[in-house]
Amino acid sequence: MAASLVGKKIVFVTGNAKKLEEVIQILGDKFPCTLVAQKIDLPEYQGEPDEISIQKCQEAARQVCRDAEG
Repeated sequence: MAASLVGKKIVFVTGNAKKLEEVIQILGDKFPCTLVAQKIDLPEYQGEPDEISIQKCQEAARQVCRDAEG
């Protein structure tokens, strides 16, 4: 992995601590980034599953970026 990733923080959007633990275990000790959980309340979108996934990811990204800016 690129050295530029070492020490970077990745926000894993979940309110489930067990999910975060599982992802950290899957990625292993050599994963260079720090994962932190952030619970986000998202609206209930309607539509096709792929469209809903895109909308939820876009809204989660907006909220995470907004929170990071302060």
